[in-house]
Amino acid sequence: MNISINTKDNFYANVLLELIKDIYHDTVCESPQIILGEQGRFDSDIVLSESEQSLNFPGIRICEVKTQVFVLLAKQSDRDYCADTCNHACNLIIWRDDDLARAREKISRAISLFHEVSAAEFRIPNAEMKADYSALNQREISVVKYFGQGLNTNSIAKKLFLNFKTVSHYKRSAMRKLGVSDEAGFYFHALKIVGRHTL
Repeated sequence: MNISINTKDNFYANVLLELIKDIYHDTVCESPQIILGEQGRFDSDIVLSESEQSLNFPGIRICEVKTQVFVLLAKQSDRDYCADTCNHACNLIIWRDDDLARAREKISRAISLFHEVSAAEFRIPNAEMKADYSALNQREISVVKYFGQGLNTNSIAKKLFLNFKTVSHYKRSAMRKLGVSDEAGFYFHALKIVGRHTL
């Protein structure tokens, strides 16, 4: 996976870069390739970019960006512009006055959205795509959510103060209740649960 950060503000770009590194810390997911630059790529898996008004890219419009997930980096002065033209074209908006926790949450959501799109490409059988999440108890939801965020069994055990085998038991139990028989089906639902519990 690759992520482009397109902004004229180098300090802000590095803040976003550190947030992405923090999200991937202690996960089993391979860290993404990060492309920094005022005129970065618009064909990355995830693009975090200021508006074309701010960047002044000739011939590039947000609605024409070829990417799986687009996150607009917007200032207060962009609010009218965003309301008029951007909401249909971007998945999320990170405002410059968002605190670090809120910005991190939105970047996490963008990464989850990318994985949801990727999971859909596994072509999970229709019968396995439908599940009753209310059948899961609170502990199973927590375990499944952490798997969806990329944590491995040991990391989840530490976070929840559980034994390694207990986490594996909750995973198997969740798979049974979700009606899935393989990892692809499990992660399809894990990513959906992440989406339901982040924003």
